[in-house]
Amino acid sequence: EKRLYASRQLPRIAKALGPERTREELIPFLEDGSDDEEEILVCVAEKVGELADFLGSQGGVELLLRVLENMAKIEEAAVRTATVKATEAVVVNFDEALAQEHLFGMVTRLGEKEWLPCRLTASYLLPLAMDKLTAQQRAEYMNLFLGLCRDDAVTVRRSAAGNFGAFTSSAAKAASTSEELLQLRKELRGEFSSLSSDDMDSVRIHMCQAAVPMAEAFDAEWVIEQVVPIALQLSRETKWRVRWSAAVYLPDLCKAVGVDAADRLLAPVATSLLNDPEPEVRA
Repeated sequence: EKRLYASRQLPRIAKALGPERTREELIPFLEDGSDDEEEILVCVAEKVGELADFLGSQGGVELLLRVLENMAKIEEAAVRTATVKATEAVVVNFDEALAQEHLFGMVTRLGEKEWLPCRLTASYLLPLAMDKLTAQQRAEYMNLFLGLCRDDAVTVRRSAAGNFGAFTSSAAKAASTSEELLQLRKELRGEFSSLSSDDMDSVRIHMCQAAVPMAEAFDAEWVIEQVVPIALQLSRETKWRVRWSAAVYLPDLCKAVGVDAADRLLAPVATSLLNDPEPEVRA
């Protein structure tokens, strides 16, 4: 109870210590505390994201990533979720140099680890601050993400599928040349198709949502030829939960492809789903 209370007071403790002692004493202490109870670790992760304001004008915000990288390896999902949110809060303060030197290194190390929780966390962190990375680093991120999409562990593939849309949006916005965008489109299309045909319906269900950012990121003609047919395939799935997901995201997909394509290609899908044998899908 006392440790939990102390964890909740981390911003106040940092303010009392001052920037120098926070950098030299508090952060190293937090680095060594990744074997605590789950509730305390969740609280610490949440509060680490608030410490950037207490590091002073000399910077040191990258030091917070050391704490978060350790917590990203923890098996409990609640801790990793809090770690991802805290990392998002910290990265907001990063310029290009910090992102390229520190965030990139953290994410690639996690994504290449054999320890499964590391790869799960990496799938959530890959979309962050891609516009602040170099083109070469974005290419390395792409290869890393493709590896997660093809991972032997279904939990990793499911996590990659769940973050497919966020990665697509971030990578497309960050692309600095038409060549980079075309290469991105080609590689993502292959994995979009593969994950949409994955053996596990818990993976396939996420691709209904992923179709929307794909449609928003790339030109309409290509989307109609390459993305919409796969979305139609998902709407005819034997597993009703996948059809339910297709129904949920169908309005967003219609908006993304435009009125003409929606009327011609997706309106029949809506009619079919409205007559689905499963009440959850019809609803």
